Amino acid sequence: MQDLFKPILQVIDTHVSIRKYKKAEIPDETLNKIVYAGIRAPSSANLQPYSIIAVKDEDLKKELSLLCGDQEHIRECSVFLIFVADYHRMIKAMELLNIDPFQPNVYSLYIAAVDAALAAQNITLAAEAMGYGICYIGAVQNNPCEIAELLGLPKYTYPLFGLTIGVPDENPAKRLRLKTETILHRDKYEGDKAEQVIQKYEEEGYLDSLIRRYTRYAGKGGRVETRFKGFMECLEKRGFKTIPSP
Repeated sequence: MQDLFKPILQVIDTHVSIRKYKKAEIPDETLNKIVYAGIRAPSSANLQPYSIIAVKDEDLKKELSLLCGDQEHIRECSVFLIFVADYHRMIKAMELLNIDPFQPNVYSLYIAAVDAALAAQNITLAAEAMGYGICYIGAVQNNPCEIAELLGLPKYTYPLFGLTIGVPDENPAKRLRLKTETILHRDKYEGDKAEQVIQKYEEEGYLDSLIRRYTRYAGKGGRVETRFKGFMECLEKRGFKTIPSP
């Protein structure tokens, strides 16, 4: 067990997001092994309410890259995985078993998103252990309904995020992470620790970067706020209930 533990920690500690890839194929056999690692991730009630779309077609990757902020690494990667909340499969199986299915809602999306994220992280570890590079793509949320249509997703499904995988063509430095004591609280919430965040970034000379990211994503008018309306509208279109029944 100890012999396995050290390599896993090394893979975790050396993670970087890769945005430049060499032109290389990932054999289907290798891809299946990587995805299998994701399937073995924990799952709430073992329902696994997600699907993974593996996109290798060059033209389709180009279309997806444009819908995801025109990101070049989506076009360059060997395979682009799209993680999808999938209650279509579950509902169809329930109907075959003569079980009345529920209507998917925001809470069920939360369950699917957590399961998909756990699977994606297992896939990340497996891919990086094999020498591949990855990059998570949250910009799937720029145009989720358009992406769903492009991929032929049925009702009761919703595209969550993407993951590029390929042979790295760059060696970027590790990104700054917060100290363990800033993230970890013991037995109870130990205050907001906001000053520790600012201090850490200031000490490392990255405070300007933190301010830019806070402003771009979490500030008023940032991406978290501006994506919300489209997110809720797309959920309704995809068959997910956003308002509880009276």
